[in-house]
Amino acid sequence: MARQGKTPLSAWCACFGLRLASGYVLRESYVGPEFFSKFHFWTSADPSQGTVEYVGFAEAMRLGMAQASATSVRIAAESSSVLSDGQGRKSIRIQSKNAYNAGLFIARFDHAPVGNGVWPAFWMYGEDPVHMWPTWGEYDIIEGVHQQSHVRTSLHSTDSCSQETLFAGEDFSGHWEAGDSTSRADICGRDAPKQYFNQGCSQRGAADSFGAGFNAAGGGTYAAEWDPVAGHIKTWFWPVGSEPYDLAPGSTPNPDSWGLPYSFFLLDPATCPPEHFANMRIVLNINFCGDLGEGRWEELCPDLAKEMTCSEFVARNPSEFAESYWSISRLDVYQKVGPFPPNLGQRIMVDFEAEGPPQPTPEPVRTNFAMVWLGVPLFLIGVAGIVLVARVEYRRQRAGGLSEAWNNQRNMDIVVEEARAGVDYLGQQLHACGTSVVSTAGEIVVPPGPHVPGMQASTPLYPAAQMHMTAVNSVGQVSSPRIPSRGM
Repeated sequence: MARQGKTPLSAWCACFGLRLASGYVLRESYVGPEFFSKFHFWTSADPSQGTVEYVGFAEAMRLGMAQASATSVRIAAESSSVLSDGQGRKSIRIQSKNAYNAGLFIARFDHAPVGNGVWPAFWMYGEDPVHMWPTWGEYDIIEGVHQQSHVRTSLHSTDSCSQETLFAGEDFSGHWEAGDSTSRADICGRDAPKQYFNQGCSQRGAADSFGAGFNAAGGGTYAAEWDPVAGHIKTWFWPVGSEPYDLAPGSTPNPDSWGLPYSFFLLDPATCPPEHFANMRIVLNINFCGDLGEGRWEELCPDLAKEMTCSEFVARNPSEFAESYWSISRLDVYQKVGPFPPNLGQRIMVDFEAEGPPQPTPEPVRTNFAMVWLGVPLFLIGVAGIVLVARVEYRRQRAGGLSEAWNNQRNMDIVVEEARAGVDYLGQQLHACGTSVVSTAGEIVVPPGPHVPGMQASTPLYPAAQMHMTAVNSVGQVSSPRIPSRGM
């Protein structure tokens, strides 16, 4: 819930349609002893058909697979047991309780999972019971399989999201991934012609941006900028020690100074509308084989493929997965200050806290800014009138010889009465704009009554199911549903 406090100028300007200069501010620093309390553990079956069994927090801690300290986090797969047929190797998939609609995500990895049969990923996606994957899209920031040494960064979406206007070497420093019968996997939908099924639009980073070379060099830092207002999703990578100066602790990151990203996707209304990507959560997981690993087993592991399947290799060779772990020393989320981007504040999702049937996401209410612009000047004129009337009344009563005590009390009654009327009037105008209390973090809370887009409701929308509507605040952050997803 938003903390009540003084209304920042940026929130007033957002209410009245003004726009301020924006810069990135730190909103969440995940790494620390409480890291896992900010994530949900996935324990359902793997939607990507992996040879994996995702375990919950208690079992992960008991097996030493999940560790968090003030400076680092370790997320590992089990690497000591030979598995029986049909059994999956125990591993971890976590996804953030917060979901996002924009942001700059900075992650420093000291080690990434590596090995034949391993399919790790650091990614984001959105879903609720009504908007099934990939309605709200998926952004794979870091992904690779087997012994690959180049990171793969991809988008997955519904239809009508094309990146065909982009060119490697001009728009980004990396390379297009090849499709089934094309050299450019530049269509983000699931059934794109000439691409592998569900390949998405996919680009490849530099050598040793992933895999054994990445780990041997001590890892590195990734920066992922998702800016639906500017109309892009960009990703950078720096080997350890080569990060920009403005990524140092306490600095303000400035992506405009970082040069060409290795991956760039355009969010343009004509080719790939920004609405394809919404309400996405941060995900870290270590999978084995699955759709991608099995699909590229013979290509990337030809010698092993002559003897066994990917799943058989994972089941029979636990010692091969001693390097299957993430070591994370930084995971920070920055978001821009300022007013709601166009349409961003209209996105609403539902948070399931208890049992109850899925409910459709309510249709957002549209703000009537014409009434707001008319009401603000009238309100200011009214306040000036109140002050003038109070001063005239005060002088008249003094001239009439009334006692000072009565005079002060009378004037106080007048001012309070008129001020209350003015505040009521202002409240009506602000309700049309959709705000009543704004925290210093820029979060806006709506009082009981009609829900307004871009705000957080103060009362349950569906009390019987204990469901709470949570919406995008002025920095583009929403609370996340505690429900499983189809995912990658």
